[in-house]
Amino acid sequence: MSKNKVEENAVIEVRNIMKKSDKILSKNIEEGDKEQSTDGFLSIYLDNPDKKSNFLNNIDVQVKGRTSVNLPTAKNINFQMEIQDLENYKKLGGCIVFYVAFTKDFKDFSIYVKPLLPYEINIILQNGQK
Repeated sequence: MSKNKVEENAVIEVRNIMKKSDKILSKNIEEGDKEQSTDGFLSIYLDNPDKKSNFLNNIDVQVKGRTSVNLPTAKNINFQMEIQDLENYKKLGGCIVFYVAFTKDFKDFSIYVKPLLPYEINIILQNGQK
């Protein structure tokens, strides 16, 4: 399956998981990297999202999708990010990265979540980690 299809399926799975929450709207996460450095954002509400007064904040998100023969453990996950993307996440006040791992046959998947806050982004940039 093409990289674009894997990424598209990853976004779909993240949106499906977020739909289970009555305080998070994920309709603003797009397939195909529509934004500069993110795939969109989650809208967070204190309660019912139908009331404007319950809006709390938007959180920018990046979704990564990968395939492998076996699903990785959280310790075995690594991927590269461009320096400019990290700088942009820092300007945004942080970002949540969703890493969606699929088996090659797409019969199974796992979603891993990594919040990247400005403090951690600074450490990554200073240490030159990729």
